Amino acid sequence: MEKAFRKIRQRYSNLKLKDKISIVMIVLLILLCSVICIAELFMFSYLYRQEALMSSAEWLEVSAEAFNQEWSMIYDSILRTVTDRSFSNNIAKEDNSYISLLIDMQPYIEKAKSSAQSISDIYILFNDGSVIRSYDSIPADPASVLFDYDTLKSVNGMALLPETSSPFKHGGTVIPVIIPIERLGSERYLSIDNDGNPDFIIIYLLNSSRIQSIISNTKSAFFQSSNGLRFLSVPIFRDKSDESAISLSTETVVPNLSVTMDIRIPSFMPQLLPILIISIICLLAISAIGILSIRRISVFLTNPLSMIMHMIDSMKSGAYDYGTKPKFQDETGKLIEELNDMYATIWRQTERIKEEERQKYTYLAAMLTEQINPHFLYNTLETINMEIASGKREEASLMITDLAQFLRTMLNHGESAILLSNEIMNVEAYVRIMNKRLKRKIKLRISMDKDLESFSVPKSILQPLVENSIKHGFGDISPENGIAEPEISIVIEKKDKLFSISISDNGSGIDSDKVMKAIENGSRTPHVGLKNVYERLKLHFGSVSVSITSYPYFENTIKFMIQMPSSPKDHGMNEAGQL
Repeated sequence: MEKAFRKIRQRYSNLKLKDKISIVMIVLLILLCSVICIAELFMFSYLYRQEALMSSAEWLEVSAEAFNQEWSMIYDSILRTVTDRSFSNNIAKEDNSYISLLIDMQPYIEKAKSSAQSISDIYILFNDGSVIRSYDSIPADPASVLFDYDTLKSVNGMALLPETSSPFKHGGTVIPVIIPIERLGSERYLSIDNDGNPDFIIIYLLNSSRIQSIISNTKSAFFQSSNGLRFLSVPIFRDKSDESAISLSTETVVPNLSVTMDIRIPSFMPQLLPILIISIICLLAISAIGILSIRRISVFLTNPLSMIMHMIDSMKSGAYDYGTKPKFQDETGKLIEELNDMYATIWRQTERIKEEERQKYTYLAAMLTEQINPHFLYNTLETINMEIASGKREEASLMITDLAQFLRTMLNHGESAILLSNEIMNVEAYVRIMNKRLKRKIKLRISMDKDLESFSVPKSILQPLVENSIKHGFGDISPENGIAEPEISIVIEKKDKLFSISISDNGSGIDSDKVMKAIENGSRTPHVGLKNVYERLKLHFGSVSVSITSYPYFENTIKFMIQMPSSPKDHGMNEAGQL
């Protein structure tokens, strides 16, 4: 018997996972059949629920109709006020002082306040912040948002705001109705503004308690509910709803405004206590047997998954040693094998990424080293000192300005990217400093499209190239060697997806093969700046190629061609080409 049981268990263990699940579902189906006795209870509850919801919807319609009747009086008051020609004329008077306008508006305000019981107060808010109100309406909080024209003017058409305390003393809790008004055609005509640029705003303050009582005039005797209002899905009354509630809603005559009903679920269920007690007893008896069986089966089923979770936890902590081996040849066994392979692959990729990051930071460190040459700084300061000593204070001042521009770019809090416009200014400042230091007249010509000024590039990519031209191309400048007018030309272009930077000079030339080999293979060379620029362009853009042509004392050119990514999201760049 034990041998047969062991064989059955082994067979079951080697089944595919879908077969195992099928067996478990059969066991669950047997348990489900045992609790069919409670189906009548659920059916009765469902029918009761549907009938009660239909009744609730009808009561909600009655509440909405009561609100519509009250709103009709409020809306008539609004229309009478806005369409009254004398009201429009008084508002439109340009020579009206605040006091005279306050006096002229009193009859209209008092008439509007008395036109409906729900109207607690009314006032007019102008774009200069002035408020026309009733004499007996004393502001309680002058800083209230209800007196802020700039905030309320953005309301698109007539709108209801959530329940709040009245901005006037003894005003209680109110519902603000915002009515932005604009003049049409001439100053005599007014209309509700829908474009967010009203000439003034009329605010009706509705009595919150009365509106609440109007929409709550019908309630069920069988369950607990609370009615409310929502404008553009935002509750008008302060949220008193229960999370365990059934919500119903119906539209009113006011666009985007609906009356809602929240029914508490505990009070909504029928009184089925006797049937419920019997069903629970049967359910507990059957569940006790089912739980014991399902527990043993579920433990057996989830053992492989527990092994997998243990593998994953070990992988996350970095302590995994490939010691987990599959016990069965089902899907879980295959999954364990795949996890082992995946972990090995991820580990190799992680090591490669770490190595790339180490190289990246090496290049960044080299970049920072190249940013400010101490000898350049010492010599420049010495030149400035000599200019001051010889009385050439204006020229010394210009050199200090150029040096400040150069240092400002180099020491911009460790930022690795810079706008092309700032990079160009940095190079111009550098050339002026070098001309003054070396007593030369090297011309710098720059050709760049205007729309590339806001393009982002790695910091200090032009200065090392210009420095190479000055140091290696113009090391011995004289008319005898053919460099009567030394010149450096920078051309920056962008066509479609191709961005290029060219540096040309008419110096003594360079060994293009030697420099290309140094750039591509990293061999040591005096042109370390070129290698540095190339690596940082690759880090920034991804795809970079270099070409070098040399015609000594005529034109020596180094050109970097950058293939921009197909999507601005690639390589972490935005639409402007920035990181």
